[in-house]
Amino acid sequence: MVDTIYSCVEDYLKNAKEFDIVATQVSAGHFLCYQRELQLPNLIVGKRYVTTSLLYQTTLQQECFYIVIPKINGGMLVNGQKIALSQPLVFTSKQESLIHLPENACNLYIIIPTVELTKYFDEEKIEMVKHIISQCNIHKKALIQSESDQKRLSSLIDNLLQENTLLSYQEILDGEATIMELLCNLLTLNSSLPIINKISNSTKLAIVNRALNHVHKNSAITITSPELAEISFCCLRNLEYAFKSILNISPKQYLIKRRFQLINSALKSEGTLPVSETIKSFGIVNQARFVNDYFKFYEEYPQQTREKRLDRSA
Repeated sequence: MVDTIYSCVEDYLKNAKEFDIVATQVSAGHFLCYQRELQLPNLIVGKRYVTTSLLYQTTLQQECFYIVIPKINGGMLVNGQKIALSQPLVFTSKQESLIHLPENACNLYIIIPTVELTKYFDEEKIEMVKHIISQCNIHKKALIQSESDQKRLSSLIDNLLQENTLLSYQEILDGEATIMELLCNLLTLNSSLPIINKISNSTKLAIVNRALNHVHKNSAITITSPELAEISFCCLRNLEYAFKSILNISPKQYLIKRRFQLINSALKSEGTLPVSETIKSFGIVNQARFVNDYFKFYEEYPQQTREKRLDRSA
């Protein structure tokens, strides 16, 4: 079992090996992520607690199913849809997702290779499940989700993570077998699933994904919302609507948060520019105001961020 504490977003992302992922901190405060993970013979279970609110743009890279069970939620959004507490989320390979994680979110997770599921489902059924999940992951009726099964699954994962050193190998195998049984129940499709309006949601997702891809691939720091709308092949009104619907934040607010994160990363890097010049290089004109805003966001001044880096390298 591995217990890990990440004290910055960058380190956290480096270790999220299953995903092609970009994340932006959007609430003030020091970022901390506490993670406990246990490798079982055929799958991985874990628990993760994150202190600050994050926006993710992410794609699952590995050929596996990644199941998330919120424990402490408080407003988690996936592709613009609010997620109920303890509602399992299932992510599959190559599936793009936009996720808003609230402050102090705590989630359980299961990572299981697709090949392991072929022992329980035939390949055609697995492909059908993957297709449905990619289209309507957060639709409560897409998958059969017994409340008692959900509670049992959560309790079992918690127990394995807390008591694994006291359990025999056979007890661990029995626990994994039970998890597999409950996952098979979870991944059974509901035959009465209603038709969902995919066009509207997919259009919003496409707009936001185009915008974020441009922002992150080009390290854009001075781009305006109208320019972003043009790049996203939509009008400014639709850009605003798509961002607020999917990410619960305006394009302008996202660009401001993104600039905060870029400056924070630059101050932590090995660069030799003075703090004031580093800030200026990101197009900040009123540095006094920026320093105050930076303090409200990170609970420390830019100079303190730089000094921490110098202390670590000393």
